[in-house]
Order: sequence, then structure tokens, then C-alpha cells
Amino acid sequence: MPVLLNIFKDFRIVMKLITAVLLERSIVFVSEHTSLLSSTILGLLHMIKPFGWCHILIPVLPDSLLEMLDTPMPILVGITFQTYERM
Repeated sequence: MPVLLNIFKDFRIVMKLITAVLLERSIVFVSEHTSLLSSTILGLLHMIKPFGWCHILIPVLPDSLLEMLDTPMPILVGITFQTYERM
């Protein structure tokens, strides 16, 4: 939780993210730092306990797998800012 609050600064944004995960929505995080992507996604999953995420989870998506973003299933994924700019 401290990681998410340090990143987003507003508790309402964190609550919207938790709600989206519990409603099984797809979420794509974008950051310049891969460690921040992993920490954010894994921290979000930790916050929904005792529930769990049973869909696609990729903390840092490699460039070679960008087609995974088009999947019809819910996905929780992080991509680097450089990858986002190339899309």
C-alpha cells in the first residue's frame, strides 16, 4: 500500500484501481522504471487479498509480446514508456 500511495498520491485513485481489479477489468500500467511497474502491480494484487487475480498477469511485458494487449480476457500488465511510445 505505501508504494501505491507514494505513486498516486490520492487515495481515490488507489480505490478505483482496486475496484477495477475486483471487477476484472484490464489495466495497463506505463512507467519508465521496470521495478516500479512490478512493485505497483504486485502491490495492487496484495491489496485485494483474500481475493486473487486469476487472469493474465505480466508485471513487465516484453516488446515481443505486445499482441497480448489485444486479448479479450482481463489482463493486468505493465509496459515501459519506450514501448508505449512505439505503439
